[in-house]
Amino acid sequence: MKFIRVGDRLINLSAIATIELFEDKIIMLLANSTQERLEFSGQIAQDIKDYFNNQKLVDIVPPPPRPPLEAV
Repeated sequence: MKFIRVGDRLINLSAIATIELFEDKIIMLLANSTQERLEFSGQIAQDIKDYFNNQKLVDIVPPPPRPPLEAV
């Protein structure tokens, strides 16, 4: 089980449903019974961005290819 420390919290990486990366903030939705929504800004948001943009720590999966457009 892997955790990341965010401020005074430890968050289980497998409990993170989604992370939205904005220029000035991060919104993290946890996949727990309350579907907790966490919002971070400032240096903490930048640290989270740096962590999740590090390809050595996180497997970055590209989106699936889009099907070709068809003329109707």
